[in-house]
Amino acid sequence: MRHAVKKIKLGRGRDATRSIIRKLALNFIQYEKIETTVTRAQVLRSYIDRIVYTAQREKKQAYRLLMRKLNNKVGVLKLIEVIAPRMHGRHFGFVTLIKIGQRLGDGAEIAKVQWVNGVKDKILKIKDKIEHESESDEVNKIS
Repeated sequence: MRHAVKKIKLGRGRDATRSIIRKLALNFIQYEKIETTVTRAQVLRSYIDRIVYTAQREKKQAYRLLMRKLNNKVGVLKLIEVIAPRMHGRHFGFVTLIKIGQRLGDGAEIAKVQWVNGVKDKILKIKDKIEHESESDEVNKIS
C-alpha cells in the first residue's frame, strides 16, 4: 500500500514549482535570510533541511548530489564549506520561520526564513553586550 504524499504545486506545474523552490533555496543560501509567502517558506524549509543534511552526511558525494539539486557551483560550495560546518551537531531543524504579517498588495501571509544558528549568534551577541554594559556600570560605581 502506498502512502499518500502531499504534493505542493505553488499554483504552477511541476517544472515551474521545482524551479521556484531551487531559486528560493539559492537566494536563501546566498543572503542567509529571505521573506516569502508562508506556503513557499514551508516548502523551502523542508527542502533546505534535506540538502543541508546531505551536505553534512555525504562527504565524497555531497558536491555531485547537491549540484543535481541546486545546479549552482557557488551555492553548493557555500553550502558545503560554510553552512554545513556551522550546523554541526544538528540533524534537522536548520531553518526557522517567523510570520511577519500580510502583504499589502494581495493580503498574502508573509514569513521570514532564516538560519537557526544565525538567530542564536545574534541572541548571544545581545547577551554579551548586556553583560558587558552591566560590568562597566559596576566598575563605574566602584571607582
